[in-house]
Amino acid sequence: MSRSFLVLIIVAAIFIGLSPLPTHAKHTCTCDLTIGTNIVSLQPSFTLQLGTAESVAWHPTEEKLAVGGSYGVTIYDSSFNVIHELRNPRINSLYLAWSPDGSQIAVGSPSFIAIWNVDSESLDQMIYTDFVRSITWSPGGQYIAAIDGDSIGIVDLS
Repeated sequence: MSRSFLVLIIVAAIFIGLSPLPTHAKHTCTCDLTIGTNIVSLQPSFTLQLGTAESVAWHPTEEKLAVGGSYGVTIYDSSFNVIHELRNPRINSLYLAWSPDGSQIAVGSPSFIAIWNVDSESLDQMIYTDFVRSITWSPGGQYIAAIDGDSIGIVDLS
């Protein structure tokens, strides 16, 4: 068995829930990745204080990390200090995607995509759709693509 295949199996096991990480409301976020000779280990970096974490996304140009879940979206700096909190009780943040310039973040929920202005912490736009399973911005920031299971939708934001 090749070393890269073994690493892939271990990483997959961690992500599908075979790791001993806690599953209650106070989650340990694992962000430091150490690759050894035959193993990959994730080391706890900080503990979330609210709700259930569902998604994570790095800022495209800065050392900022967005974490989304049942409590909304929290954006941390490189020392894990909270720098922005995007809250709306109707939005369960299952999927996150930063705009290419990092000024906005798209949040996929069960029946819509919410687009937040990060600096003003304001909700700019709601796009109602079928169940969203993944979202991404186009490189120019004019479009958002979303998958709902059996189809792909493209939204023109211009």
